[in-house]
Amino acid sequence: MRAARYVVLLLLAAAGLGSAGCGVSSSRHHAEAAVDVFHTELNAGDFDAIWNGADDRFREAATRENYDKFVGAVHRKLGHALRTSNQNWSMRNFNLETSIVLVQHTEFEYGAGTETFTFSVQGDAVRLIGYHIESNELVTL
Repeated sequence: MRAARYVVLLLLAAAGLGSAGCGVSSSRHHAEAAVDVFHTELNAGDFDAIWNGADDRFREAATRENYDKFVGAVHRKLGHALRTSNQNWSMRNFNLETSIVLVQHTEFEYGAGTETFTFSVQGDAVRLIGYHIESNELVTL
């Protein structure tokens, strides 16, 4: 009887770990979709949509004027995002908040770059917390 209880507890624990894994997969999927939305809005020059859809922490990190200059330079110097592939990703839970960092290699019209996206994930809602890009073409005149 005691052994049967342990087997049931082990099965319940395994089921819990399995569903936690699904949450990771789902969160990553939502974050990857958010990268596609970011690139679509960047390609369209819709910087307002990126700014307005981002988390408050993103908007607090820079003034709107500096954000417009930065994202405008990315769009002007690199052109349209054509293809992106995931290079690395990590997920963190802290104080009941999940964040996902995606490192993407992205090919643009006029060059390539490594983009790092940080997203806050709450259920299906994904909001941009941070964006960083490294590109040789971006730093040239």
